[in-house]
Amino acid sequence: MYDIDKIESVIVEATSYCNARCPQCDRFDVKNNTIVPLKHLSIETIKKINKNSFPGLKTVRFEGNCGDILNHPKALEIAQCFENVDEVIFTTNASIRNSKYFEKLAKVKNLKIIFSIDGLKDTNHLYRQNTDFQKIIE
Repeated sequence: MYDIDKIESVIVEATSYCNARCPQCDRFDVKNNTIVPLKHLSIETIKKINKNSFPGLKTVRFEGNCGDILNHPKALEIAQCFENVDEVIFTTNASIRNSKYFEKLAKVKNLKIIFSIDGLKDTNHLYRQNTDFQKIIE
């Protein structure tokens, strides 16, 4: 059993929505049918992850195993609600939002963004299908 006071890091899958159609993605079966229901966690549910619930919390990670956090309609608000932890990490394919949105995200002082870009201009579309490489680079 875990001592909840000692939990320093949590990983949250806040959404199952993703604009990409990566061939290796677990959201699809071998026939390329979507098998993960499309849902967003509510902001109320996400806000339950806090220093009151996890006193030792230092890092909150939003990874893209089931969906891209930037597809969540409240992604910016999600980042902002964790200002009392050391580090918030968003992992994204970087093509769902524009540069103006990233400028807003850049104002969240403890937010780090991991851009998951596979390949270069001539190969990215093979691994991150349905993404826009030029938009990613911008």
